[in-house]
Amino acid sequence: MGARHFFATVLLAAAWIGSIAVDARARSAPTAIIWDDDCASDVDCIYSLTAAHRWIDSGKVRVLAFILDSPNAYGAPVMNVWRTRYRHPAIAIGAFKGSTGGTGANSDWSRAVRDAYDPGDTSARYPDCVNVYRKALASAPRRHVTIVETGFPTCLVALLKSPADRISPLSGAQLAKTKVRALFVMGGDYPGPATEFNFQNAPADNAYLFRIWRRQNGFPPVYLNGFAPGSGVITGGPRDLAADHPAHIAEAVAKTTARPSWDLLSLFQGIFGIHAFTISGDGTNDVDPASGRNSWSPVTASGHYFLTLSRPQAFYQALLASDGNRETR
Repeated sequence: MGARHFFATVLLAAAWIGSIAVDARARSAPTAIIWDDDCASDVDCIYSLTAAHRWIDSGKVRVLAFILDSPNAYGAPVMNVWRTRYRHPAIAIGAFKGSTGGTGANSDWSRAVRDAYDPGDTSARYPDCVNVYRKALASAPRRHVTIVETGFPTCLVALLKSPADRISPLSGAQLAKTKVRALFVMGGDYPGPATEFNFQNAPADNAYLFRIWRRQNGFPPVYLNGFAPGSGVITGGPRDLAADHPAHIAEAVAKTTARPSWDLLSLFQGIFGIHAFTISGDGTNDVDPASGRNSWSPVTASGHYFLTLSRPQAFYQALLASDGNRETR
């Protein structure tokens, strides 16, 4: 790409961000989300966490809860390090209490971050992710919450299977149907068939999720961001990331300062909408419960949609870097 084309792309992204600002002022409240992530083997969650907290500070989003959906003992502590760094102590953190249904039980970079801030902290100290999900949804208005799931659906499936309790007289499935406006999922590849990391490492849960979460069963739409869109969109931390920011510890251990933006694209879509992407027709995403291999069918309209890039990759890199790209802590 030539320099003139690149700068034109950056200006286009900046203009698009400007239109977001106008839309945000027109809304009565920022987007309310629950972000559900594995925060384990891949260091990319440090960039998504940084972006999420920046967008909180800029008034674009209200995060109801951070959900750790992997068995990583250091994942919830990492979420807490970022929550503390950005002074957002009221945001709940829920942790997966199982030992299977995903990968990431060992994560050197997340352990290094935990050790640098609170060596005794562990994911076992945080409340169960299902209880955090139920509390966040029970207290929300009808069709108010966007769920962004960028890891394994261990906690989301456990929510759907949860019965009524003291938190809410509604089952988990009923809470999702009445309180959630949309679900954004990073996983699979479209139109496929394909095998992708997130689905491959939690095949049974993903198969259950897409078999149950359908319009025919009363659920809101699902927007799927597969492997291909984020693979060439490379992003890292803000350009002026402070020298004492915890991201630097993670980057030093992981030996990287940037990653493909699989999860960050889904987070962006969940907060700001899908206007900058191409949306498929209404179809059905099925996942094989043994292999995690996904397949797409346009025949049955189940409220499943997959999103693809409609502009050059540089546009999205600029888009993800443009809004609030300033480290002030």
